[in-house]
Amino acid sequence: MIITDGIHVTSTESLEELHVWAERNGINRKHWFHGVHKGHPHYDLPSTRKFLVHDFKCKGQLRSSREILLTAKMLHEAL
Repeated sequence: MIITDGIHVTSTESLEELHVWAERNGINRKHWFHGVHKGHPHYDLPSTRKFLVHDFKCKGQLRSSREILLTAKMLHEAL
């Protein structure tokens, strides 16, 4: 599942799921993907894609920043 705090986006399942989601939503990996070397892989959500937050909220995928960080760290450990 893809989750966000409205600023950062990560996956509860896999890095591949995260990259596929970003590509589908027009979010450039080179510019917006961060955190692998720091241990918490995530995308920053560009301001041009903030409209996606509404979809996350409707699907119950809007989480706290703390939960995003913890989930991203667990994703990194699974790599």
